[in-house]
Amino acid sequence: MNIENDYKALDMASNRLKTCIEKLIKIQSDLIKDTNTLYEAGFQDIKFQELKAVIDDGDKNLTKIVKTVQGNIVKIEERSKLIKTYYSVMK
Repeated sequence: MNIENDYKALDMASNRLKTCIEKLIKIQSDLIKDTNTLYEAGFQDIKFQELKAVIDDGDKNLTKIVKTVQGNIVKIEERSKLIKTYYSVMK
């Protein structure tokens, strides 16, 4: 599918990405919350601490991914707006 000049496809892609971002953020917050709940409940052995460290590291990576995707959403929306402006001038 060629979406370079199809503002409808760009808008759909932007909306799908926004939905995915919302899901990722919810999963990220739930994972941290649940890990902290387990930690406070007594799961504090060395293996759990290693797991928590990996989850915390993954959280940082996920935050970077979310920021990158949000930047791409902005670019997609700008392209869509530009195409809509072009089509409105051409009519």
